[in-house]
Amino acid sequence: MSEIPRGVKPAADVAQILNRAQVPNLLFGWWVVGLYSQAQPFPVSSLSLSPSFPLPSFNADSFTQEIDFIVPDGQFESGIRALIDAGFQYCDDPKCPELVYDRFPRKGKIGDKYPITELLANLALNGWHEIADAHFHVETQYRKPKFTVLSLYKQSRLLWALPTLTLDPVPANDPTFVLTNDAARLPPRTPDFYSSSGPWLDVPAVKTLTYAALFEAFIRLKCRHLQERGMAEWRTDMWDERLCYTVGGTAKPERLRALRENLTPQFQAVFDAHTRTAENIASRATPRDAMNTLYDQLVAKGEL
Repeated sequence: MSEIPRGVKPAADVAQILNRAQVPNLLFGWWVVGLYSQAQPFPVSSLSLSPSFPLPSFNADSFTQEIDFIVPDGQFESGIRALIDAGFQYCDDPKCPELVYDRFPRKGKIGDKYPITELLANLALNGWHEIADAHFHVETQYRKPKFTVLSLYKQSRLLWALPTLTLDPVPANDPTFVLTNDAARLPPRTPDFYSSSGPWLDVPAVKTLTYAALFEAFIRLKCRHLQERGMAEWRTDMWDERLCYTVGGTAKPERLRALRENLTPQFQAVFDAHTRTAENIASRATPRDAMNTLYDQLVAKGEL
């Protein structure tokens, strides 16, 4: 497989293992963002997102390559056991770097010179991450291309607003879920540098979120940490970064219009403040103002 879809086979394998064990599961994180917006091979730095910024070659296998899955809380232990039985290396090392929110902490002091590989690691979009409820090191299963970490999350941590996940088939026009091989609902891959990954047609299908459900999930996660202060504010920034790439400049205008139409009304104002397309330019709310308003609404409803 090429560099862009290097997460496809590991994700499909994990989904198949959990499906056979009757553990409902959902692909989450950057690989889902890549289905709708610019697909990101890791590590990706803010400098490497444009062909205008050529960087020296580096070994991508030296950095964290990850996939994130969500399973229902009540079947979490069953999911762990199924993956262990399939040969995945469960990590219980209390000093593992995956147990630190910043995978690539900065060393030295401002002004110091760094090797290009360390600079890129510090700038990697997945450098800051939500610590998983369980994780597995998968280097032995996936050597070429190398893949490093499978993160497993309880549904209540990230998708508490959705009904408990099931193994039920995904209907053709389900508003919440989609399969990664659904060419009718996912944008195609194009020669454009900023292209999405395209549907995953060469591996078994994996269940994930629709464009609208992914946007709303990231908004809820950002809202959950909106009132944090000091060092904890990075968690809001972390979800905001994923949100920006979900609806950022790489997403096509027609897809953004369709996305807005599929959002629940209370999320549309946040969408308008983040995108400022021709249709919503009259909106005067800043992203922060729109988020604060939504935060108050969600708190009032007991949804955070």
